[in-house]
Amino acid sequence: MMFSASQSQGAVGDSFKESEDSIFQYTVLTEEGTTGTVEVKITNRMTAAGDITLPSSASNNGITYRVTTIAVDGIHSCENITSVVIPDSVTTIKKDAFSLSYGLRSVEIPDSVTSIGSGAFYACINLTNIKIPGSVTVIPYMLFWECYALTDVEIGNGVTTIGESSFNFCKSLTHLTIPDSVTDIEQYVFCYSALESIVIPVSVKTLGRGAFEDCANLQNVYFEGDMPETAWTIYWATPETLLTYYPTGNATWEAAIKDGMWRERKVANWNPAPQPPEPSVTCETDGTNLIVSYTGTLYQSEDSVNWTEVPNATSPYQVKIGNKKLFFCSKDETENKNITIPLSEDVNLHMIWIEPGTFMMGSSENELGRYNDETQHRVTLTKGYWLGKFEVTQAQYESVMGKNPSKFKGASLPVECVSWKDATNFCAKLTAIEKKAGRLPEEYEYTLPTEAQWEYACRAGTTTALNNGRNLSDKEECPEMDEAGWYWFNSDEKTHPVGQKQSNAWGLYDMHGNVAEWCLDVYGDYLTFPVMDPIGGGLGSYVVVRGGSWWHYAWVCRSAHRGYDTPDGRYTNVGFRVALTPISKNMTVPLSDTVNLDMIWVDPGTFMMGSPKNELGRQDNETQHQVTLTKGYWLGRYQVTQAQYEAIMGTNPSNFKGADLPVEMVNWDEAKEFCAKLTASEKAAGRLPEGYEYTLPTEAQWEYACRAGTTTAFNNNMNIPTEKQVEDELCPNLDKVGWYSYNCDKKTHSVGQKQPNAWGFYDMHGNVWEWCLDWYGAYPTESVTDPMGPDKGTYRMLRGGGWNSKGAYYCRSAHRYCYYPDYNWRSYGFRVALTPVK
Repeated sequence: MMFSASQSQGAVGDSFKESEDSIFQYTVLTEEGTTGTVEVKITNRMTAAGDITLPSSASNNGITYRVTTIAVDGIHSCENITSVVIPDSVTTIKKDAFSLSYGLRSVEIPDSVTSIGSGAFYACINLTNIKIPGSVTVIPYMLFWECYALTDVEIGNGVTTIGESSFNFCKSLTHLTIPDSVTDIEQYVFCYSALESIVIPVSVKTLGRGAFEDCANLQNVYFEGDMPETAWTIYWATPETLLTYYPTGNATWEAAIKDGMWRERKVANWNPAPQPPEPSVTCETDGTNLIVSYTGTLYQSEDSVNWTEVPNATSPYQVKIGNKKLFFCSKDETENKNITIPLSEDVNLHMIWIEPGTFMMGSSENELGRYNDETQHRVTLTKGYWLGKFEVTQAQYESVMGKNPSKFKGASLPVECVSWKDATNFCAKLTAIEKKAGRLPEEYEYTLPTEAQWEYACRAGTTTALNNGRNLSDKEECPEMDEAGWYWFNSDEKTHPVGQKQSNAWGLYDMHGNVAEWCLDVYGDYLTFPVMDPIGGGLGSYVVVRGGSWWHYAWVCRSAHRGYDTPDGRYTNVGFRVALTPISKNMTVPLSDTVNLDMIWVDPGTFMMGSPKNELGRQDNETQHQVTLTKGYWLGRYQVTQAQYEAIMGTNPSNFKGADLPVEMVNWDEAKEFCAKLTASEKAAGRLPEGYEYTLPTEAQWEYACRAGTTTAFNNNMNIPTEKQVEDELCPNLDKVGWYSYNCDKKTHSVGQKQPNAWGFYDMHGNVWEWCLDWYGAYPTESVTDPMGPDKGTYRMLRGGGWNSKGAYYCRSAHRYCYYPDYNWRSYGFRVALTPVK
């Protein structure tokens, strides 16, 4: 049935067209007052032709509707359409939406889309390229079945599942990059496709049966991490020449490989993070020509003293044999960023440049000697840094500090009997010396490496227990350790001069053994999801020690092993290695002699605010919309504690008393007064960044920081899995990150006890509700920039849930609550922000 604008009833389920000759028909999904949402379809499939842009809104009888959905079969069998642009109002593409549209060549899908239905592009035989945004988590069943011309597919980092048969019969698809977010590749995904080579990232845990069945061109499958759960038939009817590459020394693979075969195909080693080849040159002759094969850059000389580059040379390079004598060599022409720092006339500090990158931190579950605090997780370091080529020696320490506390004496021995505090003081003093000498790189400082920086550099691309590509054959005494480091069974119970054992692939020595090395971080549990630039923290009493020592067995010297001790501890087997790293924008604000306020810098960015319609526990006021924050800001690492509140305000109104407990019984006005007083105090102290003020975060700033890049209900990449866990029983996924009614024992808890999010913020879920700056108001339906809520209102916003929240749904990242700004309650607190003056 067709409806004109005047005929529409305006009720949910009714359909209308804005004009009789329009190709678009709309069906009402929701309606409230003068606004609503609709799904769209094309009704005249033969008329629709060429390049189509779907509308973002439609009007009927005085009501403006937002187009949020492309209907089932909405653009089905539109043979004359060549391209479609989808507006950012759309969040859902339903089943078979574009199927059998034979003329369709390209589709632009915006980041607003979170759900795509099965077979949405089924048999779009001329579709050549498409991007699936990271806002979509599942590539569904048969999505690109029989897309014969498809050659270019970009899968966004956010997709977790590639569904059954989704790329079947993609006969032009030779390569596909799978992002690190993917955990599951379901059965028959690539059947009869043209894949030639593919890399399976370390994040993939399951690979379904027949995944590559009848891929007649498939030659190489590269696995970056542990062997995923796989069926025997993944390679059914593939070439017998197919090679499976697995990481060198990976124990999960070596246990499964029999006679050089896996899943009835041959295997080979590879390094997922290979280093460039060393320069090399070899020569041979065919009687007439000298044939020079080389890597690097080729140079020639007549006297072996003065060398010139051979212009435009490629390997193999040929030169006619004659009476003229020529010498050849090759050099590595890549930029060498390594530096040498003169500490005195005869003492230097050698620093190795470490490029930024991504690696798997921790150990696989079957690694011999593994301890249960080594949970494997993906870490990305976004900024390069320098790290000491050797452990700091006694000569180096004495050159900077003027003393040598070591028990085992020797200028080239590693310094020991130094505490974490001694090591950080060395770094601070070295920073001051180098800055004064004009040698300090701009925006860098000497410090201890973070635990992630240490392990990334130690591994140097390896995934094995040791950085020489080998695993342990015994937890205590094993020959694999002898070439890599000094430990209990080869050290003669003492330290040894640095650099005597084999370096790793990046030129770093003694990362295993000799002395254990202090790291910057406070010891704590690892996060279980991918993180960027982590700095372990919290309110723990211990700091991290890595690498093992002359006093330890082999298992303690593994790349992944985590030690810890008090910052004041001094031992004959503990020293340190210095790092030169970008200065962190995070800052610590002294509120009194004993009380500090930790602030984390948050870069500007764009995210989807609110919740998708299928999120369990979702409320109607969480309309999902895109938000861009154009200015960076600082936000408190923790909720404001009672000690911090009392240091500024001179009072503590809290019901539950404790210095490290979050302050509560604070209303919005009092939270704002705290911020105003802190601004005045810091300005008087000369510490207030110009153009910034302490205040409460806006609701958008709060949710952006809470999510830290996640799109799930909680900021640990977890959702509420069952209806009962919404409100009626404990939700284990929330238990990891927050205090609420099912785990709090009817009280608040010290800040920083639960797992932080990927950006280092604690207690964004639960403990106490947090006041935000905004008045309460309905969310916009379009994209917005730097929103601040309504200009006026009755209620102020509260976010995050509290200890007394009676269901997990209150504590979700998207949940919105509000109350009177002058109301005090024992579950109301706040978190301070430092933002540009408005």
